[in-house]
Amino acid sequence: DRTLPIDGRPTGVPVTSFEFSQSAIDSIQISGPYDGTVPDETPARARIFVCEPAAGREEAACAQKIVSTLARRAYRRPVTDVDLKPLLQAYEAGRQKGDFEHGIKWALEAVLVSPKFLFRVEQEPSGHPGQIVRVSDLELASRLSFFLWSSIPDDELITAATQGRLRQPAVL
Repeated sequence: DRTLPIDGRPTGVPVTSFEFSQSAIDSIQISGPYDGTVPDETPARARIFVCEPAAGREEAACAQKIVSTLARRAYRRPVTDVDLKPLLQAYEAGRQKGDFEHGIKWALEAVLVSPKFLFRVEQEPSGHPGQIVRVSDLELASRLSFFLWSSIPDDELITAATQGRLRQPAVL
């Protein structure tokens, strides 16, 4: 494994790096909207902002809750401190340049360019090269959701997989 920087920001904007396995992304570019207006409240915004900090001292905890919720959905599995560290660094860098929402925007951008979001990878278990093995419950949840809904697993499916209930015939 090697670590490569993802740098699509204008000059002076920090670079967030992620670990890549066998694949690499040459570039990703998202542009626009230009001169658009942003509505105050939307269903998508409500799903992102699962909390609103009442005061400055509550921002870090709220940002961690938002970022971990976003990453859990995007990565289709529970997230670890290792997953969250670069995302929270992106939040902090964005927060220094603007307000709380600006920090969340930078963290969201980091999630969206992460290979953990862009690729659905199933790891081959060690000690079983070339053998047929069962996929993990989380991999099964991802397979089911993309097969049935063409989308990421919802919270209920991820929770069932995490708790080891997904393989139970009644649950499946």
